[in-house]
Amino acid sequence: MAPRRRRDWLRLGGVAEVANYLRISKSSLADRRRSWEFPEPISQLECGPIWDMDEIEAYDLRRYRDRRR
Repeated sequence: MAPRRRRDWLRLGGVAEVANYLRISKSSLADRRRSWEFPEPISQLECGPIWDMDEIEAYDLRRYRDRRR
């Protein structure tokens, strides 16, 4: 895994925010999480997993680039 770049703030998202960003349903997100290439959450709270939205954005860009090939 590449080292994280330093920044002053994090963009965080839960299941609803990540699914909305990726334009998929929450159940589709659950399926996608089983993939080895999907980013791991940075934390797990009682309300569910929390992701760094920059990692989700990078994942989405990689998937878009790979689909265009």
